Amino acid sequence: NIPPARAYHSAVVADGKFWIFGGTWNTRTHNDLWCLDLNKWEWSEIEGSGMKPSDRMGHSCTRYGNELFILGGTNSPYCQGYDEDFIDGFAYNFKTNSWRSLVNCSGNYIG
Repeated sequence: NIPPARAYHSAVVADGKFWIFGGTWNTRTHNDLWCLDLNKWEWSEIEGSGMKPSDRMGHSCTRYGNELFILGGTNSPYCQGYDEDFIDGFAYNFKTNSWRSLVNCSGNYIG
């Protein structure tokens, strides 16, 4: 069980695990979250509860505390400008396996 090949996704390392979110492949954007346990070298697709980000690519991602933050991006599989550019944010909590929506940010683009 491994994630599909992708581009314009995000990736972070947290607590011995490598996390990837979203990106584009097969002319579509996606919102899947995958985790690679670096000790066991095993992939898992993570569903999580709560409000998950919509399909996107070209977003920013960082870890702070027990959360993975996803900011901005676009739902165009061809780079910004062809579809909707997001000014939203989401946080995934590693401990509770849950998503939450952040307050929308002002401005034209974030991520």
